[in-house]
Amino acid sequence: MIFMLYLNGFSLNRIAKELKTLAIPSPNGKETWSSQTLNRILSNEKYAGNVLLQKSYIKDYISGKQIKNTGQREQYYITNHHTAIISQVEFDKVQQEKKQRSNISCTEQGKQVHSRTRYSSDPISGLLVCSECGSSYRRITRNTFEGKEIVWRCASRVEHGKKYCKNSPTVSQQQLENVLFKAFGVFPPDHELLRKVVQQITVTPDDLRVGLAEMDDITRSIFLRRQEYQLCQAYLSGDTKALEYLFEWNYPLLIRYVFHISHRSFLKEEDKEDVIQNTALKSIQCIASYNGNYRFWAWLKMIAYHEFCRIIKNIRRYSCEISMEYFEWKRYEGRDDFAQ
Repeated sequence: MIFMLYLNGFSLNRIAKELKTLAIPSPNGKETWSSQTLNRILSNEKYAGNVLLQKSYIKDYISGKQIKNTGQREQYYITNHHTAIISQVEFDKVQQEKKQRSNISCTEQGKQVHSRTRYSSDPISGLLVCSECGSSYRRITRNTFEGKEIVWRCASRVEHGKKYCKNSPTVSQQQLENVLFKAFGVFPPDHELLRKVVQQITVTPDDLRVGLAEMDDITRSIFLRRQEYQLCQAYLSGDTKALEYLFEWNYPLLIRYVFHISHRSFLKEEDKEDVIQNTALKSIQCIASYNGNYRFWAWLKMIAYHEFCRIIKNIRRYSCEISMEYFEWKRYEGRDDFAQ
């Protein structure tokens, strides 16, 4: 339960309050839990069925004083030593979460330093970087006449004023949401996808620049398909701006494709425009059928091809009818009964 609550974003103090509410005693039998006890539990490999031997050692057997082993002696890590309470995957996720929440890091010389980045459950925290001083941005809630407002400010500017960073702008939550909505198609975006794809968001005096991490073709395809599917779902939920972004990406490709397949045909310009308009209209009417298993562009291309074939078929049918009428006219041309 403790591991699950921690992975769900609970702090150590909040977990302690939750355990007290449920009347679960601590290992010492006390009613209240301490943060130190919870931290030791979350770091104890025995809950995952493993054992780390020689965590401490006795240097002098006369005094019998135990010393914490920080590298002085060799340690032995035994996996699957006993029945695990939690899975190894869950234990590793907790260790990664603890590392992410910690604001203490070590330099190459082994010195501990405090990071300016504070832990926040917000997935965007730590991604915003000031272009002037390189510090991270912090999420701050401030009171206004209209109520509470969430803004993001440079950590150096918050701590030292204009001493080191003079021109870093304050970013509103609405401005950040608009940028991420354009990049992901929905806000808030998927947390796992956000951390995997976005390397950092650079804040300049003029705008916000979303820097994407390097991705292979498979990851990029998954990312784009999920983006487009989220845009479709946002439009179905009533967000018309999502549809604008979706066609902003794909409408130029649609025009190019229609003119490409019409290159060797006898379609007029107005017929090509009809194919484009009808494809866009039908895609909007059937947008609920898009499941995200392939690119939205491929789905749009299929609709455009069928619409192109339909117009070609109609034109040929009309031409055939005109030809039959012409032949009938030629057949009876010059005859008196035809003239009558």
